[in-house]
Amino acid sequence: MMMTNDDVHRLDINRSLTRWKRHDDGISRHDDGIPKSVCSEPCPAGHVRKVKGDHCCWICIQCRQYEIITDDERCLACPNGTFPTSLPARNVCEPLPVDYLSLDSRWAVFPAAFSVIGILLITEF
Repeated sequence: MMMTNDDVHRLDINRSLTRWKRHDDGISRHDDGIPKSVCSEPCPAGHVRKVKGDHCCWICIQCRQYEIITDDERCLACPNGTFPTSLPARNVCEPLPVDYLSLDSRWAVFPAAFSVIGILLITEF
């Protein structure tokens, strides 16, 4: 029998005869029990990759609450007066809504009264 180049570079594995390590060893596996051939799983939403060693191995780090995700490997702080969009995108800094106190609000009455008393005390002396 003559061998061709295709036969030289071919590997056939009988999966029924292959024995894999236990399932409780912490290794990520496919549904059929075969270990996945990856160094690291994809990061969940709101996380970025921090590469360790090989370019295919990383750990996932969560961005801080005031940071946006610029790409798979970097978080960037939003400027003052803005906040990140919600997950899963979290890639745009949006302006914070502006809230004003009205004079009839109980949160405005005390500071206004305190200020008036302070002004009266200062002008008395």
